[in-house]
Amino acid sequence: QFDFIQSAEDGDVLPAEWMNFNTIKKRVDLLTGELLRKSYEIDAVAINKDAKIAKLEEKERIRVEMRLRGLSGDLEKRFGMPIQGNEQLPEDEEELEEQFQNYKDTSEHIITWALKWLARVNNWSYERYAVYRDVVIAGRGFGKSEIVNGRPAFRRIDPRFMVFDGNSTDDFLSDSSYFGEVRYMTLGQCAQIYNLKKKEIEDVYQDYQQLNNKTSSNIRASRFNSSQGNNFEFFKEDRGELRVLVLYATWRDVKEVSYKESMDKYGMIHFKNVSGTNKKSTTKRTVEVWRHGTLIGGKIFKDWGEAHNQVRPLDNMSTSQCPYFAVIPNYLNGIGVSKVQQLESLQNLKNIIMYNVQVAMSRAGAKGFIYDIAQLPEGWDIHNAIKYLKIAGIGFIDSMKDGMPASFNQFQQFDMTLSSSIQQYLLIMDKVESEMDSISGISEARQGIQQGASQAVGVTQSSLFQSSLVTEHMTFLMDTFSNRVQHHQGGLVKIAFPENPEAFSAIIGDVGVNFLDMDIDLELQDYGVFVTAVPQILSDQQHFNNIVMAALQSGQVSFPDAMRLIMEKDIREGIRKFDRSVSEREVAQQAKERELLQAQAAASQQAQKSQAQVDVVKEEQKQEGQSKGRQEQGGIDVQKELIKGRIALQGKKMDNQAKINERGQLTRK
Repeated sequence: QFDFIQSAEDGDVLPAEWMNFNTIKKRVDLLTGELLRKSYEIDAVAINKDAKIAKLEEKERIRVEMRLRGLSGDLEKRFGMPIQGNEQLPEDEEELEEQFQNYKDTSEHIITWALKWLARVNNWSYERYAVYRDVVIAGRGFGKSEIVNGRPAFRRIDPRFMVFDGNSTDDFLSDSSYFGEVRYMTLGQCAQIYNLKKKEIEDVYQDYQQLNNKTSSNIRASRFNSSQGNNFEFFKEDRGELRVLVLYATWRDVKEVSYKESMDKYGMIHFKNVSGTNKKSTTKRTVEVWRHGTLIGGKIFKDWGEAHNQVRPLDNMSTSQCPYFAVIPNYLNGIGVSKVQQLESLQNLKNIIMYNVQVAMSRAGAKGFIYDIAQLPEGWDIHNAIKYLKIAGIGFIDSMKDGMPASFNQFQQFDMTLSSSIQQYLLIMDKVESEMDSISGISEARQGIQQGASQAVGVTQSSLFQSSLVTEHMTFLMDTFSNRVQHHQGGLVKIAFPENPEAFSAIIGDVGVNFLDMDIDLELQDYGVFVTAVPQILSDQQHFNNIVMAALQSGQVSFPDAMRLIMEKDIREGIRKFDRSVSEREVAQQAKERELLQAQAAASQQAQKSQAQVDVVKEEQKQEGQSKGRQEQGGIDVQKELIKGRIALQGKKMDNQAKINERGQLTRK
């Protein structure tokens, strides 16, 4: 493409090597790397009317249970039987509303965790990354959602081998009337996969020979021309092996169905397919279907018919969802231009500039001066002059040689070093780089190149924010594409689950129920599946680590719990574990407080019992003391009476003796 730059006028090759200074790949890797840093959350919610009514009825039931909570104790005592179950009821209306904001029934939990499990099993993260890489490089991404071996799966399709309706009106080709996959296979592979007969193989090979010889006037066109300008050969040789073009196509169609309406005793309306009957009560209706078929070598049509496992919404069973999904940013007038295509010409210009820089460098030499050997001193040769120039740095001449003074400036300088043209090339290249930054939205700050030391942090943050807006529409389209794919995957789960629930047995622990023993009708509900993009993991990881460290310092989590939380790669799962750890700690703290209160109550009861026993003992001792005191008091009184009697008797004796003495004295007198 650039041979005219690499050759001189006489045909010689210039002294430089053509190189690709690839700056596009760095930008592609940065855009795809940002997508890998963004995690996602899958959530399924029932959206049909019956599911909403069932949730409202459950909400009213819990509200009634809350109102009867105060009377249940009295009723249970009166009738001797439990009135309410063991479920934990909300404390107030606010808690009830908060509980039902994220309320899910069993079927919703099954769909949600089935999609999460399928995302891990089918490596949805890589498929999502590969489609986004196709969008950045080729300007379009394609994939197909289908049931493989009884389980829904999604696979990315190379956009170079996709054909589609070019008259679509949006970036997702939602109204496209057909899609096709092109692949090249050997005749042996075609015969084995599509069960070709010998006559069919011979006809295909005969067409190849006719196209190769160009002798028949009835030869069909040798190319398949798609509406996107892609031209595919019906036959091609790859490493000496003949390969034939195989086109697998899916297109939108309609068909007429006959059904009969009936109402059961519960007032529910049922529809029964009665195709083939001509009863007057039969209703006919046109419904949308997707058909498929395989075209081999532009001649043989195989495996055609109505597509399998078509997802239909319950509110409009006449429509069907296409199994192919596409995303083409800025799809205008049937054309989508990728970031790489926008940068390609600038990359070529940069390569041209760098090639000219190499040529200028190869032509560059050193500084020098012109020396006239005719003015060498007598007896000198050129080697003596070079010697003194190198050693002493002095050049000697004989200006009076032959008697004629020399008027020529012997030491006239010349400069063969790098010229200012290289600086001009580099300035132009900087301009090219700046233009590539503005087109791709990948600025220097976004590439991680350190800005000037005097630049404020707010300026850098503003630059990052503005550059991210250039590619924000691609992220938005990719999130919408993921929502559409997962919504279809949820519809395929409704189809695959009733046929083989054991295939989803790995999600029993995640759901928390053993749905294999339950009668769950997933096909009776419509589910809206939402893929929510989680912000950049690196930034959130830092904030999350700070929160964990703060919780560790405050004592809300233990050191082992903090280490497990920090090692968690998924921020959402880490937050759930953090909440669960805090809740478990609160429950344990409450249980400990209850145990402490019970211990305090038991100790208080024991203390009261001990005090009662002490009071009883004291009362007994008091009564016993009073009885003993009475006994002792009685003894004291007796002793007092005896002493009084003795004293009185002694007094009487003394009185009698005195009287006797007095009589004796009177007698003596």
